[in-house]
Amino acid sequence: RRSPSIYRPAHVAATTRRLYSNTYDDEDEDGPSRRRPKTALILGSSGCLGSTLVSTLSRTFGKDGISIIGSDCVQPPDSQMGADQLDAFLPLPHPSTDPSLGKMTTELLLGLKELDELSKGGSTDGGGLKLDAIICASGGWEGDPPTVNDAIKADLDPTDDMEEKLMIADAQEHGDTVERMMRMNLYPVLAAGRAMDRYMASQGLFVAIGAAAALAPTPSMYAYGASKAAVHHYVQTLGASSGPKTGVGHKALRQKASVALRRDREYLDDLTALAVLPSMIDTPNNRRFAEPGADFDTWTKPDAIAKEIGAWLAKPYLRPNSGALIKVQSGKKGSDAVFNLVR
Repeated sequence: RRSPSIYRPAHVAATTRRLYSNTYDDEDEDGPSRRRPKTALILGSSGCLGSTLVSTLSRTFGKDGISIIGSDCVQPPDSQMGADQLDAFLPLPHPSTDPSLGKMTTELLLGLKELDELSKGGSTDGGGLKLDAIICASGGWEGDPPTVNDAIKADLDPTDDMEEKLMIADAQEHGDTVERMMRMNLYPVLAAGRAMDRYMASQGLFVAIGAAAALAPTPSMYAYGASKAAVHHYVQTLGASSGPKTGVGHKALRQKASVALRRDREYLDDLTALAVLPSMIDTPNNRRFAEPGADFDTWTKPDAIAKEIGAWLAKPYLRPNSGALIKVQSGKKGSDAVFNLVR
């Protein structure tokens, strides 16, 4: 089976050497070694937060300091912020064509495999694609549908068994809502986890976007809350089986996980897995669903989250313990943000 085609912006011809030179240069007799630039994979790179991450990381590390691989079910338009700073783009299947987690994971891994093969260039002396960071910036919100939807009721034939038809339609709509939330919020994180097994570098950083709301019950949006709570659980599970001994997790569980998982996954020894939990990110889509009179100045700006993640990537000693859930709230000025450990 052929791997999926990889979209590369026009400027990539001048930067492929950065992306495809992913080995550390050993120290030689003539002087100290030169370390390769960072490489980051951003899922959801076409969205507001994802494109902000692309732009922010590019500014933080400079054009020669980082290679960025974007991935999304939506192709980034050339005019989008950060699109011209991508070194490669891996298209994912659109939910309307194949919504399964298996398909999403397969397409992501095949795209990374193609990049890995290009990076090796036929060489058999090691090298290959190494990811210093995997950031899952994709996601979305949807409230639970009403129990009886007037629009559904209007489409039914009144001569049919109305009660049974409404029951079936209601069950289907609720099921579709849950599946959409899982596809948007959880599946990209799980797919990224499989990519991490194959391509994560030493001192790797794995970041997922959770939700402060999912720390508590979520009336009227249980599908959203369940998908985000699952993201929290996944990150905490990674934390229980990765990082140094100070990581988050029960000691006995960590010891057991070390035997089962770390034997063939050396990257877990110094991996940091984190979940960022915003209350409300200031994006065009969120503004569209905002209540009348909402104060957008109190919403967290995407740039604030992107800068914090950039700092974690640049300076590993600034990272919280692996498995941590980090709640982010806006300061009084809106552009400021406060990050607090909550679990």
